[in-house]
Amino acid sequence: WYYGTDISVHPDHRGEGIGSMLYEARKDLVRRDGKRGIIAGASLPGYFEHKSTMSAAEYVDDVVAGHLSDPTLSFQLSHGFEVRGMLENYLEDEADDGWAALIVWEAS
Repeated sequence: WYYGTDISVHPDHRGEGIGSMLYEARKDLVRRDGKRGIIAGASLPGYFEHKSTMSAAEYVDDVVAGHLSDPTLSFQLSHGFEVRGMLENYLEDEADDGWAALIVWEAS
């Protein structure tokens, strides 16, 4: 397994496919090195707008179900990652109250 750390694309270049290329390069590395997949914590920047009305777990469930869109988690889901749980106190961040989704991509 590899642990996925932060990847960010400069705002001026978002929507150009750079993030997708980086994710595919990660997957290629996993396959080349014979690892089982990638495990990561997905930050939840969109949770900030919903945290007064739902828990972080409810928010993640709604994003997974397609009822809500999160700038980070929705992108990761679109690249084959699956939510496997919740991580409390993952990072110190007011936007998501320290919550992250535990995400996994398994090589095939």
